Amino acid sequence: MVSVAAAALTALALPALLVGEVRGPTWLKVGAKPLASLGFLVLGGSASMGHPLQLPLMAALGLCAVGDVCLLSQARGPFLAGLVSFLLGHLAYCGVFALHGLSVVAGVGALVVLLPVAAGVARWLWPHVPPGMRGPVAAYIAIITAMTAAAAAAALPAARPEWLVGAVLFFVSDLFVARNRFVGRQPINRLVGLPLYYVAQLVLAASLASGSGPAGP
Repeated sequence: MVSVAAAALTALALPALLVGEVRGPTWLKVGAKPLASLGFLVLGGSASMGHPLQLPLMAALGLCAVGDVCLLSQARGPFLAGLVSFLLGHLAYCGVFALHGLSVVAGVGALVVLLPVAAGVARWLWPHVPPGMRGPVAAYIAIITAMTAAAAAAALPAARPEWLVGAVLFFVSDLFVARNRFVGRQPINRLVGLPLYYVAQLVLAASLASGSGPAGP
């Protein structure tokens, strides 16, 4: 029941957030975004209650929620803080996937697919990224690529395709964040990117602590 209510909170707050982002007023997005993120936090806490992976999963979700709040501002400082928070969140997600157990074959196969994509993203963004932001952006591209590969490496042996779906949706949603920040601020970036992001977080929050616990030595 708590999980359903938490998912409903995100689903109800998301339309208000989209209206606030695209049309205003500012107070609407400032109020709606923390509520939308609170939904996946509560869902993750409920779904992982008593599970060995609760702490790293909640760390990943919590760091992303902090990043969400930071990205409410368009200023460089809060944006950089949000980027760092999300980067740490992806590292925490990598830890969750690793604790489930990773298939080397699946991980290498995923990297074969993902590395050219990541290189293409970097090439696309580079002319638009200020010199002072290129290091953090490059690091972020690297870690979200690693997180997506880890999701693939964990999903295959566990037969949990939803983990990979969540990671891929997260990856794609971040392309719209980057496009909005560095290439062009257009409503489509929010209208597509934010739903993808929140669906990704709900999927990962609901599923990552289900099934077996951490892999043994």
